[in-house]
Amino acid sequence: MNERTEREVHDASDMREGDPMDKCGCHVERLEKEISAEALRSASMSALAVSGMGCPNCALRVRNALLSLPGVYQAEVDLERARAMVHWDPSAVQPEKLIEAVSQAAQGTHHDYRAYFLKEEEEGLDGH
Repeated sequence: MNERTEREVHDASDMREGDPMDKCGCHVERLEKEISAEALRSASMSALAVSGMGCPNCALRVRNALLSLPGVYQAEVDLERARAMVHWDPSAVQPEKLIEAVSQAAQGTHHDYRAYFLKEEEEGLDGH
C-alpha cells in the first residue's frame, strides 16, 4: 500500500503567508491511500459528526488521521457540515478506533476534535 505520511509544519518560517489553509498555524499535506475497487465496494460506510474543526487544515488533519488506520479505505470530511464519511472494514478496525483517531488528530495543536457516529436519519448527506 502506497501511503504518504502527514507532515505538519509548525515553524512560522515555513508557513505561507496569506494562505487560508494555514489559519491554524501549520500546513498539513493530504494523505493518499491506494485501495482496490473490490475493497471499497465491500466496505461499510459510516457518517461521523466531528466538532472542533475551524478551517480546511482541521478537516484535512481529521481526514488523514482516519485514513491512517488500517481498514479505513476512504474518508472525506466536510468542514461546513462538520461531518466525515468513512468507508471502512469493521473486521479490520473497531468502531471506537475511528472516534479515537479523530480525537488524536488534534495532538500537537490547540484544537480539541471530537466525533460520534450518526444514525442514518441524522446523516442528512443527500441520500448517501
